[in-house]
Amino acid sequence: MRCRRGRAAEPLGTAAGGDQRQAQTCRRGGAPFQCRLIEWRPDNRYTPQEIVDRLQLELAPAGRPKKTTKPAVPSDDASHGMDNDTDDVLTPKGGGEPGRCGAESTGLYKTPLGSGKHDMTCPWVHEHTDELDTGAAYFEPDELYPVGGFCCQHSHRDKYHIRALLEFLGVRNAEARHKPVIRVVAGDLHRVVDAAEKELANRGRHYQAGGLIVSVSTDPTSGDPSIVPTSAPALTRELSVAATWEKYDGRAEDWVRCDPPARHAAILFDAQNFRYLPPLAGVARQPYFRESDGELITQPGYDKAAQRFGVFDARQFVIPDPTPEAAQAALALLEDLLTEFHFVAATDRAAALAAIFTAVVRPTLPHAPAFHVRAPVFGSGKTYLCELIGAFAGPGGNAKVSYPTTSEEATKVILSLLLTSPAVIEFDDMDTDWIPHGTIKRMLTAEHITDRILGVSKTATVSTRTLFLGSGNNVGPIRDLLRRVLTIHIDPRCATPATMSYKGSPVDKVRQQRGVYVAAVLTIIQAWRGAGSPRAAVDNIVTFGGAWSDYCRHPLMWLGHPDPATALAGTGPP
Repeated sequence: MRCRRGRAAEPLGTAAGGDQRQAQTCRRGGAPFQCRLIEWRPDNRYTPQEIVDRLQLELAPAGRPKKTTKPAVPSDDASHGMDNDTDDVLTPKGGGEPGRCGAESTGLYKTPLGSGKHDMTCPWVHEHTDELDTGAAYFEPDELYPVGGFCCQHSHRDKYHIRALLEFLGVRNAEARHKPVIRVVAGDLHRVVDAAEKELANRGRHYQAGGLIVSVSTDPTSGDPSIVPTSAPALTRELSVAATWEKYDGRAEDWVRCDPPARHAAILFDAQNFRYLPPLAGVARQPYFRESDGELITQPGYDKAAQRFGVFDARQFVIPDPTPEAAQAALALLEDLLTEFHFVAATDRAAALAAIFTAVVRPTLPHAPAFHVRAPVFGSGKTYLCELIGAFAGPGGNAKVSYPTTSEEATKVILSLLLTSPAVIEFDDMDTDWIPHGTIKRMLTAEHITDRILGVSKTATVSTRTLFLGSGNNVGPIRDLLRRVLTIHIDPRCATPATMSYKGSPVDKVRQQRGVYVAAVLTIIQAWRGAGSPRAAVDNIVTFGGAWSDYCRHPLMWLGHPDPATALAGTGPP
């Protein structure tokens, strides 16, 4: 036989026998090579010692192997990196996936099939009918199949599985898992916790937000994303998925697998600052303007500069060339949705449009007013108008709650709701005025709120970039909230307003074609910016005179609407 590396091996009769169509895998010095048959001498006979001598083999002692050296236990020098360029706590996973690399090195690999699946030649192809080289695939490891998977569609598929393939390729189970290894080294608790956070971050599924470890989850029914704080048990599970954990076993004199220690997981969970987890400012449910440079982000996923995760189908939000003509057409599309609502004044219609604009761009705005729909009688369309405005904010419905009656209740309710970064919080059918509780005032004028989480001995800082809506009969903002809540007045002026119907079904229109209507708002803003961002000569509104006015106030006045913020300026209807 002669190996492909050029090393010759003398023929040894039946010891060298085989079919030339079969690839024989050998190992020397840990590297695989293949041999092929040169001569066939079945009549030759050799003693075991002759075989050993001729092939220059080194035989292991008889019996069970004994450990001759104790596995290295990290020393003080090693833990400080002195004269040691390896990390005794964290061993990152290798660059190449072992199963695929093994198939490539033996000449069995064909092509990737996507989603971690690879086409390959079956190692037992000679057993196939007519030796057909088809129907075999290797699957990379995942949470369900920790060492990967192997399937061949031929008759032996029940005989050979992933274990047999790995044995054939010479890949150990620990290698096949293709996961980093974290060793629980005594005295290096901080380094173990850092390694755990680093590998958790490498998975790309977890972030830090307001001192919490969080992930982004999307409702499978509505498609609405939310931020989900990770609980302590869930964190332990995620750490076990992120890495293989080992501890030193003195009896076995070796490192053995273990679960992530509860102590280390608890320390990571309770941390307020994180080194590796990327910061998450919030989620976006449609294209949004990056706050730092004003660029319109049209691609979903995590944007490092904006620190925001977008969950939307970019193909649904088609924005035409933002010309003044396109802006006028977009405004007509939006105005058509409001034709059946009975606004008291033109400024109220403009305020409703401003609320729609705020719903679209709220993730970009550090501050934005709340909107309250006020009517004199029941059945005037207050809730329906709130639903229409909320439909622009995201694919899910408004989070409807009762207005808190005490400051303590307000703190608990608002903090718990904002933890998940909802698109809209609506105080529906209010029977009291907007009482200026401290938390209510802060949520409208501060970018973040910090308080203790109910039922957990941990504080959290949450973003206030949520659209706040309210509705009620003959109630509205009072005192300090008059400058923070923009009131929209509607009055059907009929004896039986509850019998009114909205034949145009504006809410259904927006929900069915949300991308079209959201794109209309973005088109108007882009056209206003393209025209040089002209600003009308109106009074500046403290807190809301910056980004909110530029995105939600001045573009409407540019297109001919009156100032939508007259109620905030104290010049609107009572």
